Formats: sequence, C-alpha cells, structure tokens
Amino acid sequence: MINVLIDARWIREGQRGVGNFTSDLISAISLTKSENLKYVIAANETTISNLKILYGSRFEYIKIPNLPDPIIDIFFFSYINIKYRFDLMHFTGNSGMLLIRRNCRVLVTLHDVSFMKDRSVVPWPQRTKQIIGRVYRKHLIPVFIKNAQKVVTVSNFALNDILLEFPFIKDIEYLYHGVNQICPNSTPLNFVVTNLVKNSLLVIGANDPQKNLITVVLAFNILYQKLGKDAPRVCIIGLTLYDFKDFNPKIQLTPNVQFLGYLEKDQVPHVITQSKGVIIASYYESFGLPVIESLFLRKPVLCSDRGALPEIGGNAPIYFDPSSIVSLSNAIEFFTLNPERTEEIKKWASHAEDRFSWIKTASRYAQIYVELVVSDGKSN
Repeated sequence: MINVLIDARWIREGQRGVGNFTSDLISAISLTKSENLKYVIAANETTISNLKILYGSRFEYIKIPNLPDPIIDIFFFSYINIKYRFDLMHFTGNSGMLLIRRNCRVLVTLHDVSFMKDRSVVPWPQRTKQIIGRVYRKHLIPVFIKNAQKVVTVSNFALNDILLEFPFIKDIEYLYHGVNQICPNSTPLNFVVTNLVKNSLLVIGANDPQKNLITVVLAFNILYQKLGKDAPRVCIIGLTLYDFKDFNPKIQLTPNVQFLGYLEKDQVPHVITQSKGVIIASYYESFGLPVIESLFLRKPVLCSDRGALPEIGGNAPIYFDPSSIVSLSNAIEFFTLNPERTEEIKKWASHAEDRFSWIKTASRYAQIYVELVVSDGKSN
C-alpha cells in the first residue's frame, strides 16, 4: 500500500483558484479506483469537517494548525512526514516542503510562475499581505521545486513558461482542469441578481491588478459616453464596489457597471448561465477556468489574448488586447452586434469533455503517485 498525503490547506470558503483545484481534484480522486493507494488529506479543521460529510471514510485526515504558510512549509510537513512516514506528498498549490526527507517523494502542482515576472508582464498586487506572499513565493518556490521529484502544471503554456524560469526541472507534465457541472442542490440566486445579470455581460473578478478590472470598467465607461442608456452593461462578481473603490478611488463609475459582491462557489455556474456572456480580461492566466465554465455552459466569451487563454479557448472566444481599452471596447461592440457564437462554441464543446475531464486528470495523478514511489523502490 502506498501512503499519499494531499496538501489541502487551500480549500477555503468562497475561494476559487487553487482552492477550487484542490477541492475538485479530491472529489475526482474519490471516484477513481485506487486499490494500492491510501489517501490522507491535510487541511484545516473546517475543511476536514466538510470533507468527512462528503466522503465519509474514503480518506483519512490530518489537521493543519492555524499558522503562517512559511511555518507550515518549513516545519509542519517535515514533522508529519517523520511521524507518519508517507511514501509521497502532493503539494497542490505552488508550495512545497522545505526540509525534505529521504523516505518521502514529493510532487508539486505548480500552477504558474507569475510571481517571477516583471511588473510590466504581471502587475503586482496592492495589498501588503499579497505583496509579502509574492516575495515569499519568488524566493522559496524555486527551493521547493528543486526538492520535488516531479512537477505537474495546468497547461502547455504554463509548462513552457515554468521551464523558462526553472530550466533545471527534469520531470514535468501538464494536466488540464476538468469541467464542473451545475450542482442541482446549489444555492439559488436571488431575484435582483438574476435580473441584473440577464441584461449584462459578466466578469468574475478579484482585487488583483492581474485580473485587469480597471480596463474593463474604463471600456464600459467609454461605451456609456458613446451610447448613453443604450450602452452594454456589465456585472462584476468576486468583489464589492467598496473593494474596487478602495484601490481605485479616482475612477468614476458609469451606470452600466454594477458590482454584485461575493457569491458562493456553486452559484457561479448559475450566474454564468443567466448572463449574456463572460469577459476574461486578465494579463496572465496559466489556465482560465472561467473560459471552460462559460463555454461548457454555451455562453459566449470575450477573452484576453494572453497566457494560456487562447490555448484553452481555441477559436470560440472573441479575443482582445488586455492592455488596450479601445481593443476591449471594440470587442464588446462587436459582440453586441454579433451576440451568437453558436458554431464556434459547438465545435469547442465537441472536444471539451475529452480535453477537460476531472476523472482523466485524477486518474493520471494516481498513476503519477504510483510511478514516483515505485521508481524509488518504496512500494510495499
């Protein structure tokens, strides 16, 4: 039996990104056959309680203390490795294990290397905590990666970008995220949100300059000045108006821009289906989950032409230059005149379930766990 620990500290309420990736991977693993693999999930107390409800005795659990990530990385995982003697540890979120031990193989899912990029490529975050986190990742992740036996990432773009920054990596491959279906028991949208989104394009945002919300807001401002009350509308979820104004107090908002605040994870597919289409304006994405969520739900996408987004979206989205307000406003006007992209989306969707399958991804991860341990002669 091969003992595998999965680092699930990133699963938190209301969080997308790495937290969703980890949650969805665990869900898919629970559905795959793995007779020779024993899984232990390391997570905070709340997450463990929720996972026990979902999966019962399918997994065992270790509680991660409420401590800063550097302490968790440097000491906690080394301690539990000594105590429990895992065959392999899978770090699912751009992190790792600093004090490596010979009796344990290490796999890191490295989602991107945005933290290594110049400000002109990936704008720096504005919050002090986020800045500290970026500096920490820039200096420590190269060490984590050197200590890992294998790296997995999330797209071909990300793989090549990682090798540009870390050419010393010898074993790396990419596995796409899967497509999430709408959960029938998910939290319903309220009436006000539903009506607002029905008449609008949608942005799934965050208060991170990398997501490029300023360009989105300014593009809709231009369209309002040009078209008045007939201008296209946009609804932004993932942050509140206060959050936006806190960092961008000089930007005047026009009536065609609405902030809807934070929604539950399971509400996001519902709000996508109610919208006219989705805008992804990021300067840098290593995958682009909203692209596959939207196209799988047959919704048009207006998409930045940077990072992995063209790889994931193919010919289905309408692309624009995220550094150009004019380019985005032109894309919005083009979409307004040509709102249906039925054929493009249909062609994309015909291959989507095969390309973006959580079951295939989880099955490959299970194979990797076995390969890494068996190659080291550690299987029992």
